[in-house]
Amino acid sequence: MGALESMNAHGFTVIAIATTVFVLLARGKLSVELASLTLLGSLVLLFQLFPFVLDGRPLHATDFFFGFGHEALIAICCLMIHGHALVATGALEPVARLLGRLWAWNEHIALFAVLIFGMSLSSVLNDTPVVILMIPVLTSVALRTGSAPSKTLMPMNFAVLAGGMTTAIGTSTNLLVVSIAASLGVGPFGLFDFTSIALTAAIPAILYLWLVAPRLLPDRRPPMESTERRIYQAIFHVHGGSLPEGRTLADVLQRTGARMHIERIQRGEVEVIRYPSLRLAAGDRLFVRDTPENIKEFEQVLAIRLHSAAIGETAAQIGPMSAVQKQEEKLEQLAEIVVTDDSDLASRTLRETRFYDRHGLAVIALHRPRTGTILDEDLVDVRLASGDVLLVQGAVNQVAKIKEDPALLVLDGRLDLPHTRKAPLALLTMLCVVASAGIGLLPIYVSSLIGVIVLLLTRTVLVKNLGRALKADVILLIAASLALGKAVTDTGVAHALGSAIADHTASLPPSLTLGILMTVMAFLTNFVSNNAAAAVGTPLAIYVAKQLGLAPEPFVLAVLFGCNLSFVTPMGYQTNILIMATANYRFGDYVKVGLPLALMLIALLSYALAQRYF
Repeated sequence: MGALESMNAHGFTVIAIATTVFVLLARGKLSVELASLTLLGSLVLLFQLFPFVLDGRPLHATDFFFGFGHEALIAICCLMIHGHALVATGALEPVARLLGRLWAWNEHIALFAVLIFGMSLSSVLNDTPVVILMIPVLTSVALRTGSAPSKTLMPMNFAVLAGGMTTAIGTSTNLLVVSIAASLGVGPFGLFDFTSIALTAAIPAILYLWLVAPRLLPDRRPPMESTERRIYQAIFHVHGGSLPEGRTLADVLQRTGARMHIERIQRGEVEVIRYPSLRLAAGDRLFVRDTPENIKEFEQVLAIRLHSAAIGETAAQIGPMSAVQKQEEKLEQLAEIVVTDDSDLASRTLRETRFYDRHGLAVIALHRPRTGTILDEDLVDVRLASGDVLLVQGAVNQVAKIKEDPALLVLDGRLDLPHTRKAPLALLTMLCVVASAGIGLLPIYVSSLIGVIVLLLTRTVLVKNLGRALKADVILLIAASLALGKAVTDTGVAHALGSAIADHTASLPPSLTLGILMTVMAFLTNFVSNNAAAAVGTPLAIYVAKQLGLAPEPFVLAVLFGCNLSFVTPMGYQTNILIMATANYRFGDYVKVGLPLALMLIALLSYALAQRYF
């Protein structure tokens, strides 16, 4: 207790401020952005009104703004841009499609592959885009197989979270812990310095999530309205030189994982029988019914073009589709437009209205809410009716412009299309960033910044789209967490708490002390921000190590690992919330699956750290 009694009034006030903000954040009273600004503003105001001097050195209010210029924040922002580039260019889509096909072959092995893929990817990418990438893959599989997404989404999410703790750039929390530790005199951690330790726990975690977790989770299905998707009818035109030309229908369907449902095949004016050995020829039209995402996937997999019905001409009239190719180089977004009673599209065809000429958007599919309605002619010649929904594709500015037309109703949920030509460059740039940091050629904040410059110069990422990549809540939270860490350190709070913990654990084995510290961090991270817990825990861990006369590195890593164990509550991490509504999870589901996982990882990681350092 003597150590705690030595804390000064500023230290107690810092704890009170942080606790109040954390409680309000955990109870949902404040958003992450507002909580971060409140924490930062309170600290600045406190030290502005009541100056603080420690060992003759004044702590100014302006010192708490240093987080906005910290190298950790620079690296995190740059890595967010790299992650955005990989998603926006579709660099990861081929793997996601492959996993979807694997599911049709063997669900058990496919789940294992999903877990390995998610864990591996999250070791170098932020967890959130990885989960966002995998959610539609797993929900689509669940819808097609009639299974419950609740059996797969939580194991996938936890595998991604576990993978995030394997490298120094796996999560923003890792970078924050490493940076705070370095500023307090701890030797720098390399990109893969603790990967082997993390893997000793991550591998058993994968087996648990693969073999045990699905059996613990209920067969709970979300409300139908949350998963039901609009099904569109589209027409694929087999043109000369395309992949389907000359191939059998069975071969073409196999390339889509047997997921492409062809309602009929039109050859000239005649409908041909859909037998497996039928060889497709140039000029054939495939009438398909599916979701927008699957329609676009089939187009890419088969290198076959959707008929741009809005152009107002048939494929024969516009020649070898060169005009369509030129236009598709600019296509960036899908959108859904409802034909209303007031629209000039009602009771008319797209050819008659010259929709493409007027709006610069290609209509690639049609949804008719009336059951049993089957498309039997080209989209350009279909007489539209009120209630029809058109799936259009075009440049973002054209989609934005059509929303201003009062006669057209554009639905929300626009879907950005990947710029696949830039995908190899985005992937290569990310690999170079990781490799240069991994071999020690450049610090991660330098290599990631150079990588962003490359992405911008090559227009893989546009300057105007940087706002989509940079998340305000993460930036503010990192800056506020760094400020909190400085306040906790400079006011003596970390020293006092560290001394108190050391006094009570001095007689315990180091592995048990590490386990206790990791458990405390795991508890905090499931109710408050991971980064805020890291900001408090990192200096605390260093002072505990000093009091015990032990190396600080294992204690810093205990904090890093503990702050990643966000498995037990929905509010533990933002991806936990993402999957909650999709799979209709309840609070108890996280406790049932996440608590055993967290306890297992604490035991394994504590043992592995003790074996490495003591």
